[in-house]
Amino acid sequence: MLKKNKVNDIVSFRVDRITRNFRDSVLIDELRIKYKVRLHFIDDRLVLTQESRSNDIIQWDFKVIFAKSQLEKIKEDGVNTKMSKLERGELPWVAPFWLQQRNHRNTPQNRIARRL
Repeated sequence: MLKKNKVNDIVSFRVDRITRNFRDSVLIDELRIKYKVRLHFIDDRLVLTQESRSNDIIQWDFKVIFAKSQLEKIKEDGVNTKMSKLERGELPWVAPFWLQQRNHRNTPQNRIARRL
């Protein structure tokens, strides 16, 4: 869509909002170089253009690596949380719909309400 509609600028709050992995960064960098799209990162105080200096490009690369490491850390934390719940005998996910309905019908409040 960006290539067809001739977008001149992309504005993002931070680098990690538009790059979750290295593949995203390559696509964004291609837009910057090949299609002359200017990239504005407000919180990072960074603007990248086709003529950006090496210091800005290195800053971009570091921020992309940091975004990737944050995402991997979040994934790892999620797996660790699920494993610790399983070790404690808890379900780390929501019960299936049919089981939720069965449990909902058998609560003491519902049994009293049905009698009235």
